[in-house]
Amino acid sequence: MTGALEESDGFSMSDLENSLEESNGIFLYELEEFNGISIYDLEESSREFENNNYGMVGATESSVKNMVNKVKVEDGEEGDCVVCLEELRVGFEASQMPCAHIFHADCIQRWLNQSHYCPICRFEMPTN
Repeated sequence: MTGALEESDGFSMSDLENSLEESNGIFLYELEEFNGISIYDLEESSREFENNNYGMVGATESSVKNMVNKVKVEDGEEGDCVVCLEELRVGFEASQMPCAHIFHADCIQRWLNQSHYCPICRFEMPTN
């Protein structure tokens, strides 16, 4: 026995299809009112969560201004900006976080507006 329903078990496919069609309305009604929360409330909560940066909290402007330093990328420091995945070239002006990780200035600024963690080591910047 495979665990699947077969016609030899006394079930026909049409019986199963009819049963599913009859119970579908009841199932959807029960699903819409699960524990007093409608499916529409869940969808609205989901949209609200997505619009709020997925629950992430950005770093304060003052901490970014005071703790993130402008630096020139030097020989041996080149690599890729992990935010945009593009190359950090020698001589390029970049931003360095207190944890010493280097990023394109505009990339880390956008990142820190949404998250207060370093995207590499999760160094925590101050929040409100």
